[in-house]
Amino acid sequence: MVKVLIIDDDISMNTALANIAEDIGMSPICATTIGDGLKMAGQQGVDLILMDVNLPDGDGIDAMPAIHELPSAPEVIVLTGYADMTRAEAALESGAWDYIQKPSSSDELMLVMGRAMEYRKQKKNRRLSAFFDRSGIIGTSRIIRKTFDQASQAAACDANVLITGESGTGKELFARAIHANSPRADNPLVVVDCAAITESLAESVLFGHDKGSFTGADKNRQGLVRQADGGTLFLDEVGELSPSVQKKLLRLLQEHEFRPVGSDIIIKSDFKLIAATNRDLGKMADQGDFRRDLLFRLQGIDIDLPPLRDRREDIKALVLDYANAFCDKRKIKNKVVCSCFMEALVLYDWPGNIRELFTVMEKVMASAWHDATVYSFHLPPFVRISRTRQSLTSQPGDLQTFKLHQAASAKNYLEKLLLASGGNKDRACRISGLSKSYLYKLLKEHAVG
Repeated sequence: MVKVLIIDDDISMNTALANIAEDIGMSPICATTIGDGLKMAGQQGVDLILMDVNLPDGDGIDAMPAIHELPSAPEVIVLTGYADMTRAEAALESGAWDYIQKPSSSDELMLVMGRAMEYRKQKKNRRLSAFFDRSGIIGTSRIIRKTFDQASQAAACDANVLITGESGTGKELFARAIHANSPRADNPLVVVDCAAITESLAESVLFGHDKGSFTGADKNRQGLVRQADGGTLFLDEVGELSPSVQKKLLRLLQEHEFRPVGSDIIIKSDFKLIAATNRDLGKMADQGDFRRDLLFRLQGIDIDLPPLRDRREDIKALVLDYANAFCDKRKIKNKVVCSCFMEALVLYDWPGNIRELFTVMEKVMASAWHDATVYSFHLPPFVRISRTRQSLTSQPGDLQTFKLHQAASAKNYLEKLLLASGGNKDRACRISGLSKSYLYKLLKEHAVG
C-alpha cells in the first residue's frame, strides 16, 4: 500500500488530506513540523509527501534537499495557501512533483497524487531493470548521483545527449560511460575533438573524401562519421565549431546521411550522438555565435556536470582511489593519508576541477614516494598557501564585519563537519548536535556540499 506523509501545522487540514488519501487506498501519516515529518519518513519509509510551505520550524521548500536524501526517495507535492510564483518556481526546481494552491478540490488532489504514484511505479521498474556501470566515475554526493540517473537514461535510448560543465569535470568520462552502458557498446565510440578541426578540413575529417577530390587527396579516406556507424559519435567541445561546420553538422543530424568530398554517393550512418562543451551554448546562440536550431538538436538529454567545489564530500573518495591505484600500479605499499592533507584539499576551490585534483595528486605521490604517510607538506605551495590564507586571523585594521566573520566561520565549520562525517548527514547531525532540517538549511545558506 502506498504510504503518504502529510506535513501541515493545521490539524484540520491534516485530517482532510488524510481522508482523501484513504479514499484512494493510500495509508496516511501526519506531522505538524518539518523535523517530525523527516523523522517519521526516515523511520517508516514513505512514497509520497504532501507538504505545506510555511511550517513552524522552517520553509517546506528549504527541506527538499533533506527529503531527497531519504532512503525511500519520496515524491513531493507542495501545498500552499499563497499564490507565489517565485516560491512555485523554487519548489519545482527543487524537484517537487507539483505545486498546488489551497484550497483545492478533492478530485484535483486525487488526480495529482495518482499521477505521482504512477510515475513512481514506472521509475522503480526502470531502476530495477537498469544497471549503470560507472566505469571509474567516483562519487556518492547527491549532486553527482543525479547525473548518474541522467546518464543511465541517456544510455538506454538513442536520444542525442549534451553534456555541459566546466573544464576538468569529466565530460569525456561520462560520454564513455554512456556508450559503454548502451546497446551500442560493442561498436565504436568515435571521439571528435571539435577544437582541433579547421574549417578547411572539416568536411574531409567528418565525412571523408574520394581520391583526387582536392590537392593532396592521394587516396580515399573514410570520415569519422562513417566510422561511428552502429556506434556513438562523441563531439567534444562542440561549442568550438565554426558556423559553416555547424551548418553541415545540423544537416547530418537531421538526415543521418552525408556525401564524402568529391563523391556522388550518399552514405547513411546510424550513430548515437553525444556532444560536450564547457561553453554556454544558449548565450552563444543569443549572440549569433552558435546556431539555435543546432542547439535544439543537441538537447535531447542534458547532463550538467557539477564543479568539484560543489561536491567537496566526494574529494576524499577521489583522492583515496587515485592514491591506491597509483601505488598498486607501481607495486608499492598503499600510503596513509593524514587528515591535515585531506582538510587542505577540501578547503581548496579547485578551479581546474577533477583534472586539476589528479594533476596535484600525481605530484604529491611522486613527492611522497618513499614516505609511508602523505601530509599537507607534500602538497604544491599554491594549495598550502590557499589553506593558510583561510586560516590566518585578519589584521586588526582589516577586520571584517561580525556578520561576514560569522558566515565565514560557519562555512569553515560545515566543511570540516562534512569531512569528519564522510558526507553522511545523519553522522554530521550526531557530531554537531544540529537537527537535520537546520543542518540542511545551513548547508544551503553557506553553499556547502
